Amino acid sequence: SGLKKAAIRARGPMRWIRRWGMMKRLHKLLVHIDHYKHRVVGDALSRTNSQAGRLERRSLLRTLVGHPRNRHTIAFLVLPDRVFVASIGWLSLDFGVSPLTRLQLSRDVSCWLGSKVEPLGRDLSPTPEEFEPGSDRTELQRCTSAWLAENLQICDILESLPSRVGALTIVPDDSLHAFPFAALVHRNKYLIEHYPIALSFHIFQGKAARQPLARALMVGVSKNFQSREYRFQELPGTIKELNRLEPMFKELGLNVCRMDDGGHAEVATKEALLTELGRTEMAHIACHGVFRPDQPDQSGMLLVRDGQVELLSLRDLTALNLSGMRHITLSACWLNEAFVLPTRRVISLPETLLHAGAGSVLGSLWRINDDLAVEMMQTFYNALRGKLPDAALQQAQLACLKGKLSSGASNFSTSESFYWAGLSLYGDVSPLFQNQPSALP
Repeated sequence: SGLKKAAIRARGPMRWIRRWGMMKRLHKLLVHIDHYKHRVVGDALSRTNSQAGRLERRSLLRTLVGHPRNRHTIAFLVLPDRVFVASIGWLSLDFGVSPLTRLQLSRDVSCWLGSKVEPLGRDLSPTPEEFEPGSDRTELQRCTSAWLAENLQICDILESLPSRVGALTIVPDDSLHAFPFAALVHRNKYLIEHYPIALSFHIFQGKAARQPLARALMVGVSKNFQSREYRFQELPGTIKELNRLEPMFKELGLNVCRMDDGGHAEVATKEALLTELGRTEMAHIACHGVFRPDQPDQSGMLLVRDGQVELLSLRDLTALNLSGMRHITLSACWLNEAFVLPTRRVISLPETLLHAGAGSVLGSLWRINDDLAVEMMQTFYNALRGKLPDAALQQAQLACLKGKLSSGASNFSTSESFYWAGLSLYGDVSPLFQNQPSALP
């Protein structure tokens, strides 16, 4: 902070010299944070085949010049008594400090989600009953979103961005992993109305060479099942979702491998799914999930084989080599849930898949209406024909926000943030199809 103030007060060439010194110190800190995050991931789970765990040395000049011109990165570090905010762009590196305490931020996020305030790591996912149309909760959410955007200094950052910036990457921390950034309010509009948004678990991401899309895996587990450990209701929209999306995948030129329990294809088993995930480029998975942050081995996706429950755990997934996987969509409850350990280790399925080498992961922070989910997924995949993944998600969310989806004709208003804000895209936003633009205009 002292270096930043000194750079502001300086005049002439000395101002640039001091600013360069400040950026060098800031860059060193950010690199250290990223290395620490990777290290605690490796300490928490054995990742013998991980494709993303190796970090290379990075210079300040490479960061400044190599950052996409049309994208800006906002990264958070939540401390006990304040929140550190880093602002990273092309030839731009800056920071700010918010006086929000860790406890206050956690309570504000919990207030938005409408859940009971609990220590970090508890399930903060809201239920549909907590988002009744026309209730005072909608106004409370907008006020909280606007307040958070202002006090986390996001509004100040956005006001300073050059006109060429057309998309955001946000790196959450701590309780912010549970917050839907698309629902932040800036200039009286939702953030998603201003920019496509992608999330990341790391500040700096290397770009791996990706092969063209050829195969797509579709997985659906819809039937209810009960056991000593698990009790889950039926997911009636799962098979309908796959039936609507399969023709779209084929129109995109993808060779589709389908596994479901609706009698349409081979039933998804743990062994078969692990095999297919390692040799396909795109996957759409709709199933039950279980989240046990205190037991990562017992968290994952639930499959059913001959009436018996099979758990595809996070540890199973870490052993995979997903370097050929371009994109995975998780259409299920909890599967985007994140648990933050005291070491800042994030336990979540998107983080696990990305660390295993997957390019991008799309999922929801909470379960949304089945019919609406199908409409939004259709809109997303349709938009992928000519848009980058984050822009395709933006189009789906705006369609829901503006009531353009057919499900909007039912007895609820899809403009409320509960119905669209939970969808989040993590990771790489490179083009998925060769005829797409490599960057936003």
